[in-house]
Amino acid sequence: MLGLRRTAADKLGHVDILVCNAGVCASAPLLELTEAEWDRTLEINTRGMFFCSQAFAAQMVERGSSCLITISSVSGRQGDPTLAHYSASKFAVLGFTQSLARELGPHGIRANAI
Repeated sequence: MLGLRRTAADKLGHVDILVCNAGVCASAPLLELTEAEWDRTLEINTRGMFFCSQAFAAQMVERGSSCLITISSVSGRQGDPTLAHYSASKFAVLGFTQSLARELGPHGIRANAI
């Protein structure tokens, strides 16, 4: 992710807004949900968001302003049948974003989930 941050800095100077919008969703009943699909969904839907946020947060704190936006889902507010893995990942997005808002807010950084 540091390479991504360097590339953005070289091309843009600085990042005012970061949107974390990666996600996959495959429907599977709990009794048929494989460990591989669980891991794939959590990996894609949460890790990229974490690493990108972490990579850009230091620069945002230095600047004293910025906006970090994550993309969740209605399934991140209520579980849905056959989407336990997806719902869990999007609940994680909401919790992560709320934590960022409280931690980075005093530094002038807004963090919101859509």
